[in-house]
Amino acid sequence: MKNSTCLDEGKVTLAAGVINCFADLLVTTLPIPIVMKLQMPVRQRIGVILLLSLGFIVTIAGVVRTYYIWKSLMDSYDETWFSYPLWIAAAVEIDLAVVCLCLCCSLAPPLPLFLRFWLLRGSRRLTEERVALRLRPRAAPALPARPGAPALVPRRQAE
Repeated sequence: MKNSTCLDEGKVTLAAGVINCFADLLVTTLPIPIVMKLQMPVRQRIGVILLLSLGFIVTIAGVVRTYYIWKSLMDSYDETWFSYPLWIAAAVEIDLAVVCLCLCCSLAPPLPLFLRFWLLRGSRRLTEERVALRLRPRAAPALPARPGAPALVPRRQAE
């Protein structure tokens, strides 16, 4: 092909690494405000956000990999010497992504039980108050009256 030129491998790979890190960060952070607006218990929302936040680990690994792209392909005179940490960082990033995904899948079913134990441990007083509220006798509601008739209130039972 006439008049064709090759692209600089370092620049293209560095641009791809930066775009990948930005995409990882967006995919990790965008669902969090949506989850906060859901009508579900607070503990469940916190659990879902914690599971989604595992993506930050992968994002950090991507930033490390992007650093080694810059170091080996742009900043160094010895590309082969600094490529070794780049390949290690790339493998670690992929492995962390798989591990975080597996953690999400394996922690999702028992997460409510774990959160209940972890968030409410030591809150014995709160639990006792809830039990006391359930056991307290409720007052009977007043019966509706016809217009003009005196209101009928049920008699209290002897305790």
